[in-house]
Amino acid sequence: MASEAKQQKLEEPTDEDVKPDSPKDQQTMFLPTDVTLMVEEKPFDLNKKWLAKNSPVFKKMFESDFEEKHAEVIPLPGKKFKDFEIFLYTFYFPSFIRPVTEETVLDILPLADAYQVQHVIEKCTLCLVDMIKKSDKHPIGVEEFLRCLNYAEHYKLTPVLSIAPASGREYTFESLKDAGINEMISADMKMEILEERCKIMDSIFEGLVKSICSGNTTTKEKAAAERIENILVHACDNIRMINTNAQAIECLIRIGEDFSLQTLKKHAEKFQKIKETRSDCSSSFGTISVRRRIHKNVY
Repeated sequence: MASEAKQQKLEEPTDEDVKPDSPKDQQTMFLPTDVTLMVEEKPFDLNKKWLAKNSPVFKKMFESDFEEKHAEVIPLPGKKFKDFEIFLYTFYFPSFIRPVTEETVLDILPLADAYQVQHVIEKCTLCLVDMIKKSDKHPIGVEEFLRCLNYAEHYKLTPVLSIAPASGREYTFESLKDAGINEMISADMKMEILEERCKIMDSIFEGLVKSICSGNTTTKEKAAAERIENILVHACDNIRMINTNAQAIECLIRIGEDFSLQTLKKHAEKFQKIKETRSDCSSSFGTISVRRRIHKNVY
């Protein structure tokens, strides 16, 4: 690889780099350089054959009837030098392959996808799966979690998407909203995460409702209600089986009153008024229908 003065060399491998010792791996280090890729006006001196072997995109570029086939210097606009260097280290030198890590995966994945380097895409997928799974016990930051999902959806990484909802329930509704869940991921994925989140409060909610209705609440239950108020509010606003059930709404209002959860009480009362209004409208409509039938029969 060319440097700013003569030839740019990739950084010296660290102890963490994987270093196979097979003769075949060692031979790749001595392949002749016959093409220069320019990234941010900095050159990478590489071998066309080895690039083509790993990437269908490079293979088509060098072997089909494109102008790049015979070009010695090929500019790659829109790419970042550092990201491209890290990307090359995932496949170009088998003797010094560097693993895909949490710090590099989101920089490598777009390039692996663009150049269709399938085995690198698979490494990125496994890395993201490990990161998402980690959120069960030691959550990664909510912003990073959503960013991982954003990439997983964009690049259609099914193994990541399949475990995301269950892992996403470890984050509060408030933190997901503040981190930009509405903008970062699809509405379908958001709903799956919120449904998983709601499952957490099922048993707690049922216990609280029973305690309230029986008049037997403990200090522990009151503290639990305060901690999950945002969950109860979300359930009230988004779960039809709750906000269309008069008894459930009444219980939420009583929880709000008994535990001084004003936000919960306000939301529950809103749905109570909606239900009462609909009930009044239904009654009025029924009366009008009866009058019309009587009028029709008489005349």
